Amino acid sequence: MELKKDTKQLVLNGGCHCGKVRYSGVVKDETNILDIPNYKCNCTICVKYRFWEIRVDPEFMKITKGKEDGGALKEYKFQPFHTIHYFCNECGAHPFGLSHINQLNKPFYFVNVPTIDGITPEIMDQLCLKTIYLDGLGDDFAHEPKHKKYL
Repeated sequence: MELKKDTKQLVLNGGCHCGKVRYSGVVKDETNILDIPNYKCNCTICVKYRFWEIRVDPEFMKITKGKEDGGALKEYKFQPFHTIHYFCNECGAHPFGLSHINQLNKPFYFVNVPTIDGITPEIMDQLCLKTIYLDGLGDDFAHEPKHKKYL
């Protein structure tokens, strides 16, 4: 994580476990990761991946390694195909994805919090206090799920 000088933009660099997939995302109007909304969802794939996201606008997200021909970045889609989950075909890590969930009216990248460079257990503990829970299993992203402690 780095703060862009003379701006209110936080740069989130990160990647997979083996380093063959890398990304860089900019969160505008924020200077502290603890002020950025973070989400956990109870849909089937987020539960299996234990996914924990921070959102980045597509215009501010760059895949910096792994997308080239023969690169390690692979994608996985399933019904209803509104989200692309990217993963590394070498180490299996799932650093980010791209969603077009209609209820939110615009696409966004979702970065997996533990894959962000410089993230520490202390920062993750503090982020947990502000986590927003989503009911993806019930396809009701406007409300928290009844059961969420397991997320």
